[in-house]
Amino acid sequence: ISAQPLWATTDGTGMLHNVVSHLLYVEDDPVVRRSVARWLCMKPYSLHIASTCSEARRFSSQLAPWSGFIVDHHLGDGKGLDLVVELRELHPRVPAMLVTGYEDRDLASACILRDVLYAPKPFCMDVLDKFLERVAQFNRELASAGTSITTLSAAIGATAREAEVLRLTVGHALTMRESADRLGIAESTLRTHLRSVLAK
Repeated sequence: ISAQPLWATTDGTGMLHNVVSHLLYVEDDPVVRRSVARWLCMKPYSLHIASTCSEARRFSSQLAPWSGFIVDHHLGDGKGLDLVVELRELHPRVPAMLVTGYEDRDLASACILRDVLYAPKPFCMDVLDKFLERVAQFNRELASAGTSITTLSAAIGATAREAEVLRLTVGHALTMRESADRLGIAESTLRTHLRSVLAK
């Protein structure tokens, strides 16, 4: 489900680039999924819906940058919190919300430790609004980081390629593998560019 770009960032050339804000929603209950998805569709995000962990992993590997994960805990092929931890290994710091139909103090504590919003069912849309406030703040921080990186790149005399490396690895918080794939280069080449930037 597509959305208009939510914010823009700049690269080392000073050109503006629109960045679509991707939101991943993972829920195996079709009734709940339709209800929540209908509400999320009214928000300015590109919404991607999965019903299993494996489906969510496929989305995660294909798209970036992600702005938020909303995940049901009891899925047919795994636990939602485990999935969130896995997704965040690929996409650090992305806001996440765990939805569950069972009150579980241990699970709630585990969510707090991982900075994951815990939402027992049934939850009101106010909870989603609270989560989307986190998503919006995360997007603002990414946009601000993009502007700062452009300034830094100019100050150190970074090449256009080095500025792009900084934008992806720091500004978009992509992993080394994701950044290398986006640039069409090997991870070893990406590390060489980063070492060059650090030397400056």
